[in-house]
Amino acid sequence: MSRRGDLYVGGLSWASASGKSGRRTVFRNSVKEIGFRDPAGEWFEMEKTSGGKKDPLLEGIPDRCKVFQLHGQTVGLTSSMSCLARGRSCENQIVKIQDRAYGIQGTSS
Repeated sequence: MSRRGDLYVGGLSWASASGKSGRRTVFRNSVKEIGFRDPAGEWFEMEKTSGGKKDPLLEGIPDRCKVFQLHGQTVGLTSSMSCLARGRSCENQIVKIQDRAYGIQGTSS
């Protein structure tokens, strides 16, 4: 049971599957993102969307940054979700679900 005003932060698959998004939308990503570099040797990076640049949770994180990844899945957005950061091979890296829940794919380095 949550109190009004609680903030939830978790892995993106957790956030979607937990019911915070309104329905389950987890599916296999076209590229497994494991470690700091993709199969071609390029750094995994994420870039904030316009919404991510305004969100207080992401304050202090550069608009574009390298990330450590450890996933092979992603989520499709529902009407209650908005994308706050995108990646080259995985579109939805940070997602906000309604007003108080966040799902995050990578870890900033």
